[in-house]
Amino acid sequence: MNKIFAWFWNHKFRSIILLLIIGAVIFYVIKKNQPPKVETATVSKGEITSIIEASGQVMAQETADLTFSATGKIAWVGVKKGDQISRWQALASLDQRELQKQLKKALLTQQTTRNNFENTIVDYDYGISSVNNYDIQTRGDEDLVIKRLLINNQISLDSATLDVEIADLARDYATLISPISGTVVNDGSLKPGQWLTAANLSSKAIRITDLSTLYFQANIDEADYANIQIGQAVIITLDSFPDKKINGTVTFIGKEGVKKTGGSVQIPIDIAMTNAPLGVVTELNGDVNVILQKKNNVLKLDKTFVHKEDDKYSVNILDNNKVISRPVKIGLIGPDNYEIISGLAEGDQVVNVVK
Repeated sequence: MNKIFAWFWNHKFRSIILLLIIGAVIFYVIKKNQPPKVETATVSKGEITSIIEASGQVMAQETADLTFSATGKIAWVGVKKGDQISRWQALASLDQRELQKQLKKALLTQQTTRNNFENTIVDYDYGISSVNNYDIQTRGDEDLVIKRLLINNQISLDSATLDVEIADLARDYATLISPISGTVVNDGSLKPGQWLTAANLSSKAIRITDLSTLYFQANIDEADYANIQIGQAVIITLDSFPDKKINGTVTFIGKEGVKKTGGSVQIPIDIAMTNAPLGVVTELNGDVNVILQKKNNVLKLDKTFVHKEDDKYSVNILDNNKVISRPVKIGLIGPDNYEIISGLAEGDQVVNVVK
């Protein structure tokens, strides 16, 4: 024994190398005989649903953005954010004093023009046989000057009448009227006394939304478009309500695709929501699962344990502490599980090697 220790002492470098080799061999043998570290899953029976996944946002069928068509000073604002309003309700108005005067001036001009026209008829009555707008009949060619004069007066009268109608429309347009019932979701920050100019006119809009007409619009990839049908059931999950599953139904399929960055095409579909929670508003983002097919009491397995290669599917199982691959045939593809048609039985365990 002393000779052995003496040899190791006299050959320190070789001894260290030899010990390292022996240790590596022992580690390899132990490691080889140990079963691999794996995570397991059990094949079970249950419900599986084939779906199409998409994303989109909440929209409203009835919404109106109302702006004044002309500049001017705001006289009054009768609504604020959150107010419930009725169809044809007045919301705000410009100062109409100038418009009233313009209308009155147009009416006076119209009356003066009409008087001139009628006086011309009286003055030249001896040469006129009939007057019917521009169809003016005179008794002879010598009275053509009368005809021209009457036609010009008729045109002036018609022009004055149009000025009255335009002034009346301007007065009507000075008041914002809602064409729908709903909720004021944006009051445009309108305040009495503010001046509307050409620069800020478009930004001063009152938005009315009928929250009872909310629906979800999802964008379907062109590869899935042919599988979408009216009436299909949909499960909606909004980003703002992640724990609430909203039931829906496909009510409309878009007739025109929208090209996205990269060249892909998506088609919008409308989905009616049947149990949306309180607080849902327009523009909320979310995801949808369009249900294509559903099966009950079928074999299913977590997707993460099924491997695909060249359109063939397989799973891993443990056999005498060794991981081996077994081919399987799948059916419906759900969001989390595959339907197992053959290759496994209920209760079988499959594994994934933990690296």
